[in-house]
Amino acid sequence: MQAHKKRFKSPDGVFEERSFIPPITGNVPTLYQVSRTSYSTLPIGQHHDFVNIPSNDETEPVGPVAKESFLTTSSGTAIHVYSGTKRLGVALHGAAFKQFYITAHAMCPESTSTAMELALGFHTGDTLIFDPAKRTHSHRFNGQGKSAQCVVSSLAWDPSSGGKCLFCAFSDGNVLVYDRTVAEERPIRKAVRDPDTVSVYRRKNATRNPVERWHLCSGAIHAIAFSPCKQYLAAACGDGFLRVLEAGTGRLHAVFRSFFGALLCVAWSPDSRLLLTGGEDDFLSIWSLQDRCLVARGEGHESWIASVAFDPSSEGGCARIGSVGGDTRLLLWDLDEDAYDLPDPAPAEPGEPITVPALPISAVPTLRPSASHSLGA
Repeated sequence: MQAHKKRFKSPDGVFEERSFIPPITGNVPTLYQVSRTSYSTLPIGQHHDFVNIPSNDETEPVGPVAKESFLTTSSGTAIHVYSGTKRLGVALHGAAFKQFYITAHAMCPESTSTAMELALGFHTGDTLIFDPAKRTHSHRFNGQGKSAQCVVSSLAWDPSSGGKCLFCAFSDGNVLVYDRTVAEERPIRKAVRDPDTVSVYRRKNATRNPVERWHLCSGAIHAIAFSPCKQYLAAACGDGFLRVLEAGTGRLHAVFRSFFGALLCVAWSPDSRLLLTGGEDDFLSIWSLQDRCLVARGEGHESWIASVAFDPSSEGGCARIGSVGGDTRLLLWDLDEDAYDLPDPAPAEPGEPITVPALPISAVPTLRPSASHSLGA
């Protein structure tokens, strides 16, 4: 297995991994620089996301709503927004924060091209709802570590709330749910009884933030994602488990185990039937929630997999998949479910979550990449 690269060259320059900055408390993240960086010179960032949002803010449009694509990327203290429908060049919006490192971001689903709202999570635990065009924030959650004194590892907007509720995952194994219509914030004092068991705590009166706390594991949560059908929330955890919870109740629905090591990323298929994960075992794992099994493992990366995604235009049993790893390679995969004999589904007891254990390599079909692109020398 090739070691994780900490320094490499590319046509855009030399890139070097830097040590993590210790938490800073007491200050609001403040802008110290606003830039319109060219995409061709942008350093490799921590997070990159494509989003499709309405191209205008009409409340009652006539006919189909026109949508526009945007690429949002964060690197260190900076956040940039690019047009995804035009040739990538100079950023439409850009901002950087003084001494506050962005560790997660998520575009509000209610955003439009003229009124964007980005949720930004920082290494201090702060979360801002930020307008990249006006370069101002409307809400601040967990200021000065009021409710969680750790890193924001992932953010996801509740798709059923109409842009009202934000799920913030932290490196301590908790997900805090914030309601942007609630002004007051006070920490949840109720202790977690069993750190290794999933539990959900809801305030009796949702008049204070956070309105809910979902405790998932004793280690870090690296990524969370809602299913397109809005019924489930998936969490890639540092203990090597992919946990799928019912979005409405927080009840644990299914548990999938990595081959070994932590899971670092997760993505849903457009039809909510399949899940992708990547992590420290260097495998791209494809899980079937419907069939309760591991469909295939993708072998091709030589280091940890940091990001995975489905092509949103995938239909039926065929899917195009993309993954990026610490080996500085982008791999593309073509999955044809009909080409695989699925393993027997994991047993499911009534009222109990589905549990799919780690299977040996020989027991799982192997998927090979159809294309490879090197992102570094």
